[in-house]
Amino acid sequence: MQKTINSTNIQSKKQILNSFLIFILCFLLSFVYLFICSQNSPLYVFNDIHDTNWFITMGRGVKTGLVPYKDLFEQKGPLLYLIYAVCCLFKDVNIGIFILELIVNCLFLFVSYKILKHYLNDFLTIIGVLLVAFVTYTSFYRVLGGGTVEELCLPIIAYMLFVFIKFFDNNQHPTALQNVLIGAGLAFMLWTKFSILTVVVPLFLVYFIISIVRKQHKKMFISIANMLGGGGSLNGHTCWLPSHKSRHTGHVSHLFISKHFRV
Repeated sequence: MQKTINSTNIQSKKQILNSFLIFILCFLLSFVYLFICSQNSPLYVFNDIHDTNWFITMGRGVKTGLVPYKDLFEQKGPLLYLIYAVCCLFKDVNIGIFILELIVNCLFLFVSYKILKHYLNDFLTIIGVLLVAFVTYTSFYRVLGGGTVEELCLPIIAYMLFVFIKFFDNNQHPTALQNVLIGAGLAFMLWTKFSILTVVVPLFLVYFIISIVRKQHKKMFISIANMLGGGGSLNGHTCWLPSHKSRHTGHVSHLFISKHFRV
């Protein structure tokens, strides 16, 4: 009995160490590729992509107390401008965005590793991660330059795919924490660029259909409740973005909705 427990502990420690080493590999890959491919890298004088510069302008406005959709207007969601306002706290805003990209892409590659590991052995999984990094950074960044909303959503979409793959293949329903994270991810996409939600709609449709076919209604509704809880926590904070230097008494979220949907 004791030997079994010790063996389990050793195996668990090996898995933690392996995950840590993989995370370091993903970090190094992200740094090397971003340093070469992202226009927010110190290697470049400036980022000439229109979207990124518009986001920087909105972020600087939020930082100085201006209200999005009233004092400044751009079509994306308010949470994106809060993120860029944080990046604007750096003396060189591009360095702030580069650090943000590094975190986001490291997480994306790590989740991609988890997805590939579900189907492949260790060696092929590592090769797969290298290919994912190469294809992503030499195509995605070649066109978009870095700092886009789509880039920020990459690890969220990958994580949802990873969780639902485990459900589809192993009938393993998402845990409460996973559902909360998925809900927060959905809210993040809603308040940055809501059209990106269409990318994950098929995943949820298949999840609901399979849950109904397997007669797992209770687990499905519990998952939905946890997702709503995770999304609601982020929604609540987004509704109260800083507007301390403005006389406007409404919520930024209301301005966002009224400007986009004429309500």
